[in-house]
Amino acid sequence: MKLPKRIIARGLIILFLASSAAVIIFPISFKPLAVMMLRPVESKLGKEIDFSISTIRIPKSIHMEKVIIREAGGMLCHLDTLDIKYNIPGMICGKADVVTEISGIRLYKDTAIIDSVTDMLAISRIPDVSFDSASGRLRFYSDAIHLKELRAASPAMRIFGSGWIGGEGILDCELNFSFSKELTDKMPDALKKALLCRDENGWLGMELGVTGNYKRPSIRISADQIELNIMEGFLK
Repeated sequence: MKLPKRIIARGLIILFLASSAAVIIFPISFKPLAVMMLRPVESKLGKEIDFSISTIRIPKSIHMEKVIIREAGGMLCHLDTLDIKYNIPGMICGKADVVTEISGIRLYKDTAIIDSVTDMLAISRIPDVSFDSASGRLRFYSDAIHLKELRAASPAMRIFGSGWIGGEGILDCELNFSFSKELTDKMPDALKKALLCRDENGWLGMELGVTGNYKRPSIRISADQIELNIMEGFLK
């Protein structure tokens, strides 16, 4: 007996809803689906993202391990794990953030911002830049990405901040760099007193504005901050 089309359609809908619910409850490992979901991020960043392991929960999160991010010039960085939390309807409407949490970051090139800061502070360049963890919120627009609540931490350095990332790596960000005592002990005292402030954790740091291309950034420091630091140095 041939079933009516209405019953077949209802059956397909029920099957789809049941399978979707199963994916929500039970995570799946299916690399082609993760690759497809990452394509908009790759397109916005102009980078290629590859990974060995992925676990997907639709419609809210992707977990990846052994992640490599590349561009035309070669590998940029390696991440031990990358967790992405998303809301597809909100992303489509431009009203939802993509929350990222990363562990085990190793940067292999294009550390121009960090190099510019260490040069400014007369600290030796860090040859193998790495962070234990990082997190942040991304909101995607047609021509830019808004980065909020950036936090990156390593035993030697911490970075906090927010800002905009435009096409071809154009930046307009406000960042706070803090440094361990091991690093700041290597700085000239006059430079340390003029540029750095002590935070609540006892680390010395500075607020910076970063503009231009991420490969050739322009770093600016607040004149008010320099003046305040110098005055405090005289008073001490």
